[in-house]
Amino acid sequence: MTARVLAILLAVSVGLNMLAGWAYLGQRDKTTVAQTEQRQTVAVATKCSEGTEKLAKAARQREADAKPLRQAAADKNREHQANAQRIMSTPPAVPGDACASAQVELDTWWAGRVKP
Repeated sequence: MTARVLAILLAVSVGLNMLAGWAYLGQRDKTTVAQTEQRQTVAVATKCSEGTEKLAKAARQREADAKPLRQAAADKNREHQANAQRIMSTPPAVPGDACASAQVELDTWWAGRVKP
């Protein structure tokens, strides 16, 4: 082979090596960016999961704290319902006069209140 052919082959080889190196560096950069994005995504997902777990724990605690209050409210509701049923089932104190009956009921209620 002549020196000219060898020089052309050498130039082609150097050019192909440069292209391969350039492609490698480009792919390496893309891989680095993808790995960085993956790490960031994992970190964000981990923080999100931790936050969700904290919220769930707080919700369970609030539910436990509210249970006796809900029970007390239900008991008070039953008491009010029973009182309402008693009032509704009691015949009027003054038959035929709703205002006088209401006044008797009000007087009874006032008498039942604790005096200071």
